Amino acid sequence: MFSFLYAIPMLYVTAFISLVFISLGFGLTTKNARYLLSGYNTMSEEQRAKVDIQALVPYFKRFHIFLGISLFVGTSLLWLVDWNLASLFMTTYPLFAYGYFLWRAAKFYQDRTHVKRNYFVTGFMLLLALVIGFFEIKGFKGNDLLIQEDALVIEGSYGMVIPRQQVKEINMVERIPPISIKVNGFAAGYMAKGSFKTQDGKVVKLFVNKKYPQAIYIRTDQHDVYYNATPEQMKSLYAQLTNWEGK
Repeated sequence: MFSFLYAIPMLYVTAFISLVFISLGFGLTTKNARYLLSGYNTMSEEQRAKVDIQALVPYFKRFHIFLGISLFVGTSLLWLVDWNLASLFMTTYPLFAYGYFLWRAAKFYQDRTHVKRNYFVTGFMLLLALVIGFFEIKGFKGNDLLIQEDALVIEGSYGMVIPRQQVKEINMVERIPPISIKVNGFAAGYMAKGSFKTQDGKVVKLFVNKKYPQAIYIRTDQHDVYYNATPEQMKSLYAQLTNWEGK
């Protein structure tokens, strides 16, 4: 139940974004397009005459309504299966979809300059989606904790080195403290790594997979650090850490 509650905000965010897309679809008409439709609202009358607005507006409406519904349904279904996949879908699907939208919308414009711009933006949207997807997938990889004689090393993105002399306490806790906001780090799907502010205003370091509620708590001179892995790995790692701490 603890880990389940962590993913609820993802659905809230998805629902909000989906409603924005659906509202855009229902809100645009051929009458208000000259004021609301991006690009079209800055054209001269001569340029607008080269746009098939009667066909573009229905396409715009269908696309955005479908995008809003499919984004929420797709994210919700994936959320039931795997939070990482749900997060990846939520962040990249709209970009891929908009790339398709701009590519298809080019046929409603007779101005070749505008068509070329649509194709350029399409390429940029697809590239951006790929880049975001790459870094998000990379972020889903857990951080390894290495026990060295004089330090603890948390490898990977947002990792850190904790000198032995700074370690004041190592313990196993049933859950990490309630988090209010990310300060500097990565938070998507199951993973949270980097600096986060707790609900009582304290900044802590997290390297956790939210599938697993238990975490190893490391109190240092500078930070409170929470780290976890699979339950099987945690038992072995905690035993090694307590042995290392007692030496």
